[in-house]
Amino acid sequence: MIKEEDSFTKSIPVYTYEGDRIIEEHCEEPGWPNVTHLGHLMYENTYSTDKEQVVAWAKRNARGHSMYAQEEIERLEEQINTRRSQLVKAQAWQATLDADYPTIPAEL
Repeated sequence: MIKEEDSFTKSIPVYTYEGDRIIEEHCEEPGWPNVTHLGHLMYENTYSTDKEQVVAWAKRNARGHSMYAQEEIERLEEQINTRRSQLVKAQAWQATLDADYPTIPAEL
């Protein structure tokens, strides 16, 4: 039975997305908790018979990923700038102490 080819009474097109790709699959009955002919569970927020809806979801998802990445870069740049400032300050302390006390080593 496993080796037999699947047969379906209906073949309704449904759409989903992966990154920037809009994917067409088929099913007998669209919507949760049904599966596509390929066996993919059709969540209501990732599969639809309306291709335009799926394109809108994909665009929203891409925009969200872009916004998150930009915010993360800005956060990391702020951390780097803070660390650079701390480094400059520590190096200045070190230079002052070395100049004021040239004969005393860093550790006794």
